[in-house]
Amino acid sequence: MRKMPGPSGSDASDWNQSIAGIVHAIGGAAFFPRLIEALGTRVGADFPQVWYYQRGRAPCALYYAMDASDEPAHIDDYRNGGYRLDPFYISFCEQRLDSGVWRLDDLSGGVQSRGYFLDYYSALGTVDEVVFVINVDDQSALHLCLMRARQSQPFSASDMQSLREVESLVRELVLLNARCGALDPIQQAAHGLDGSIEHARRMFGSTVLTGREKSVLDLLLRGEGTRESAQKLGVAVDTLRKHRKNIYEKLGVGSQNALFGLFLDAVGTVARAPAQDPLVARLAQREQV
Repeated sequence: MRKMPGPSGSDASDWNQSIAGIVHAIGGAAFFPRLIEALGTRVGADFPQVWYYQRGRAPCALYYAMDASDEPAHIDDYRNGGYRLDPFYISFCEQRLDSGVWRLDDLSGGVQSRGYFLDYYSALGTVDEVVFVINVDDQSALHLCLMRARQSQPFSASDMQSLREVESLVRELVLLNARCGALDPIQQAAHGLDGSIEHARRMFGSTVLTGREKSVLDLLLRGEGTRESAQKLGVAVDTLRKHRKNIYEKLGVGSQNALFGLFLDAVGTVARAPAQDPLVARLAQREQV
């Protein structure tokens, strides 16, 4: 199991030393990994995740750190509909949550009493969940979710205090990252305002992938989950996963996070070479560096 580094109660100097790295990463792909790593110097968690909520749209996973075996339950199943019963998502839709550090039980009054637990949460293998809720505007929010596995202890009062002590700083860093354009490609793609992103999606990987792999890739880049993608393509889930594995190997990435990062890097090449696979153009840029 992959865990956030640093036990609860780590020296505050570890956090302070991490701030410079976070600030340096603002606006780039390393921002959320460094922020989650820094939070790990204060409080440990087993399944850290960052989700972007936009009103009227399915949540988008911006970052997560967990074993691949945990991804189907935590990421795919959530995107495929688990979010609809999530007290955090419901509270976002109803605009009932101020920015701050929230515990799941604060919203649900005991998660086991809700359909969310029976229909989705019980499969996650978690014992507790704390979320940094950061409202970007009246239409969107970022949720930094820290979960602990059943074999771990629930978050203690001192853990909660440690997280609340840095909440305002975390919020300002995340909002600054957003103001620096980190969310622009996601917002533009969601609203269909950026033709270059749609063009890049159609062309991305076309020179190295088979037709079926390209169809799978297109769904992955649209944020579709494994089961939903398999249904749309009329294939078995295991077949879809094999295609995804082949795609990762051919593109030289190890996760969906890395895939999104590679795609966003490649979008910038479209204007210079619109007829070319942006993946090829991006890899050529890297070789020149």
